[in-house]
Amino acid sequence: MSLIEKLTPEQEALIPVYRKKWRKIALSTERIDREKAAEAVKAAYVAIDFGYEWLLSTRN
Repeated sequence: MSLIEKLTPEQEALIPVYRKKWRKIALSTERIDREKAAEAVKAAYVAIDFGYEWLLSTRN
């Protein structure tokens, strides 16, 4: 897997758009959907081939 060394002009132009999007998400005070969040974390751990079974034991 190679790393990106330079962004295209199109990618550079999108930086403010994504910055605004993720800032809004980060500062949100809305309640999260726990099931949706758990599925997202599980998918991320599966994508990097890192076990997710330990997550099951952390549920309340």
